[in-house]
Amino acid sequence: MSSVKASLRATVIGLMLPLAASSAQDLDSLVGLLASPDWQVRSRAVRILDAAPPTQLPATYRQAMIALLEREATTPPPEASAEGEGFGEYVMAVSRAVVRLQDPASLRGLALLGIQTSAKAGDFVASFGTQSLPYLDEAWSREGQDRAPIVRTWARMLGEFGGTLSDADRTQVLNRIIQSASAGEEMAFVLAAEKVPLPASLPIIEILVAEGRNEVVRSAATDVAGGLVPIRDALTPLQVQADLEEWLRATCLGATEGRASVCEALADAFEAGPGNAADLQQVVEEAESARQLSLISRYEAAVLAGGATYLLGRQDPPVTRNLLGSADTYLRSGNPNQNQGSETILRVRPDGDRRALIQFDQAALAAAVGSGTVTSARLELTIAENFDNWGATGRTVDLHRLTQTWTELGATWNCGDDLAPGNPVPDCPTTAWTMSGLGVRPWLTPPTATMTITTGLRGVVSFDVTADVQAFLGGQPNYGWLLKRTEEGPSGAIDFAARESGTPPRLVLQVQ
Repeated sequence: MSSVKASLRATVIGLMLPLAASSAQDLDSLVGLLASPDWQVRSRAVRILDAAPPTQLPATYRQAMIALLEREATTPPPEASAEGEGFGEYVMAVSRAVVRLQDPASLRGLALLGIQTSAKAGDFVASFGTQSLPYLDEAWSREGQDRAPIVRTWARMLGEFGGTLSDADRTQVLNRIIQSASAGEEMAFVLAAEKVPLPASLPIIEILVAEGRNEVVRSAATDVAGGLVPIRDALTPLQVQADLEEWLRATCLGATEGRASVCEALADAFEAGPGNAADLQQVVEEAESARQLSLISRYEAAVLAGGATYLLGRQDPPVTRNLLGSADTYLRSGNPNQNQGSETILRVRPDGDRRALIQFDQAALAAAVGSGTVTSARLELTIAENFDNWGATGRTVDLHRLTQTWTELGATWNCGDDLAPGNPVPDCPTTAWTMSGLGVRPWLTPPTATMTITTGLRGVVSFDVTADVQAFLGGQPNYGWLLKRTEEGPSGAIDFAARESGTPPRLVLQVQ
């Protein structure tokens, strides 16, 4: 019975459609047949219309073809699956005809169906960038849809048509490509990484080299990885980090609650730049921790942690630079207008509230660092004499960053720069400071660093001043430091070697 129906339908089609349209009236009739319920009738009409000179096509042709493509994309005929290759060829013919129209009104149909039939359809959809995104999202969400062409179209958007996207839309597209790998589109992701290209995706590609679902995926991933490695290696560390930050923004798009907290922590860790080993290590640890808590996917964690690890490997070994103090002295509350800047010691003790001042020349500091980045800095002081009266467990001394200028031969308890040190009165109308009593102290609290001095302590002691040195290099005024007892009442006295001695204060820098 089915063969009889097929024969009758073929007869009807033959009667309805001539082999060619000979007049405008024929072409109008053919356009009308594009709405036929029978796909073979529509197919024959498409073929004849496609062969007609474009100048002879009716004005209704454009809209009818666009509507036909959307029809085939959204409501395929029930019998389509049983029609063999003929129906597929028909759909490709419709798509080709619509692509030739170059009409933005066709974006939905091309996104839903056309991109599955030809690269030209994919190029056309990708070329409209932002305008096409909702239609590609619709295609992705449809059950049973072949998603690989969608991923390829997103890749075209990021690649040759990257200029069609705003930064926000670029982040959205990258987000969708990242998610495609987790959604099972491994091969499409691999080809997208090659197409754009996406060197930051190498950690994911390397996972697929080892664990891809089949040999085809693993082989393709191996080839793509080989091409991406030299591309990544040619980038500067700043460019690599910029790529990673873009992936982080894409990963964190729309993040809420715990995932948002992870994203904020990762963004903070990236702020110091690619030369900061400690912050890069924090990225690795934060990404792995978030993966274990299922706050980010395995692939998302791989890109961030893998990229940070790669940057750590790109770093040159840190260089140690030593700077000697440029000015130092100590102050005495018991003799508040006297200067000790020429002495060979820096005395810190409770009687007379003796406190030390130490400074390093800013120009010498900047020259020592050059174009590098300070990853750590410590102030080293040599103990000239420990009076061994620090109690059973020792007592603490604090190092504070100074906020006021002073001079080595003019600093006294009352003045940052006394013009006549040694006489009974302060001579500093513009550099007076408050070391005790009421008023604003010329140092920052809390202290930069604190250490415990114990009875019997000898040799060199050090204070971590990394944050202060980075601040000095970042433009904060460099007035040096003040060293004082945390509590100046209990016993405990110590002399450190001043710059006039053979073992002056030293600033030890690690420069990357």
